Amino acid sequence: MNLSPGEIADVPMAEKEIIPGKLIQTVVRDFHIKVDTCTAPVTLRQYTYVTATSPETDDMGAVFGDPIWL
Repeated sequence: MNLSPGEIADVPMAEKEIIPGKLIQTVVRDFHIKVDTCTAPVTLRQYTYVTATSPETDDMGAVFGDPIWL
């Protein structure tokens, strides 16, 4: 058996445009990830990027969850 490092993959779940003056929500439920032919632990980490742009300012932030090992 030849072992090699796995791949890092982004799994997009939702994308939503921010509308000034409006409450914006994105809800994701019952999301499943399937891992095949893995011989070592799998690490999952949730994250989100928020980008806001106006004529005066561009801003971006990120929030990362704690890693989950399967």
